[in-house]
Amino acid sequence: MGGYQKIYASGVLFCIFLLMLRIFIPVEIRYANNILLSEILPGVRDFLIYPVIQNASMEITVLHILSALWGIAAFYHIYRLGSEYRKMCRHLKSLPGADPALTEKLHEDAKAFHIHQDICYKTDSDTNVPYVFGILHPVVVFPSYMTAMPYEKLLLAVTHEWGHIKHKDPLLKVLMRAFFCIFWWIPFHAKLYTLAENSMELRADAFAVRKMAPGHVTDYMCLLLEITKYADRQAKSGQLLNFFLRERVSSLHQRFNVLNNPPKQRKKTILFVIICSGMFLMSYFVVFEPHYESNDGTFTCFDTCLIIDNGDGTYDMYMDDAYVGPINNIEFIPGLEQQGIHVIVEKR
Repeated sequence: MGGYQKIYASGVLFCIFLLMLRIFIPVEIRYANNILLSEILPGVRDFLIYPVIQNASMEITVLHILSALWGIAAFYHIYRLGSEYRKMCRHLKSLPGADPALTEKLHEDAKAFHIHQDICYKTDSDTNVPYVFGILHPVVVFPSYMTAMPYEKLLLAVTHEWGHIKHKDPLLKVLMRAFFCIFWWIPFHAKLYTLAENSMELRADAFAVRKMAPGHVTDYMCLLLEITKYADRQAKSGQLLNFFLRERVSSLHQRFNVLNNPPKQRKKTILFVIICSGMFLMSYFVVFEPHYESNDGTFTCFDTCLIIDNGDGTYDMYMDDAYVGPINNIEFIPGLEQQGIHVIVEKR
């Protein structure tokens, strides 16, 4: 996290989404370096393909059972996400709207920040921190105690939420939640989501203070500290909205450091993004446990190929001493050799 003083938060977010994209698209390419589980972890592959139920009509392996458990858990998490989202929508509909004069003034000031979306402003006595929610129609909610603040002070807090709207953070958060609902088994998914959240907070802070004078930046930091004091108090609803709200207190020290010393080394950010992009592309040239056979008849996960010429225009094919079946031509041999497979042709 300390690296944020050297690179931009947007660069960190970009690399996080590259990692998510790599997990989401586990495709295989020709000429990839194939790494078999049986070679690096003996017994793992045999355990996964072990038949738990086997008869003449079907075979259910350990891998099938684990895949079914994955699907059931993913469905449960997606259902829970949808329920929480609907609960949030119902809660927002029940909230009173902000004062019309205040709303009109905020709409006018939003244009100076190039915010042209129709934003709804509401107040909530049951929350301690301001937040924004909504994918297509964003709703900015601020606690009731903030309505008593001077307009200039309230504007500082709302500007931060405009930063989230400008960068589509509400949509990104829901997409990330959905992604981790499907890939719930990733051991570092909670830490990765927290890192993305903190990056969004830092990016929204940068958006809020980019046009401020140094004195106003200090006022903004004081407001963050004041909101943090309220955030420590228990909300009446017992954290009704905790599923979508971000952790503000944990990243406050980091946010102050970045506000005082904003990253200025754009070259390091560009280099960081280039390195991560290169690693993303190179990762497709290493494939663990290939699962497919190429359309041209070539194989991707074998070392040797033995072809027996029967003398009648047919051939028997063996891959790593395992019989594959009869074939009628051997035109694909150059393709096998290009992939590093040792081909032996013998007459019967």
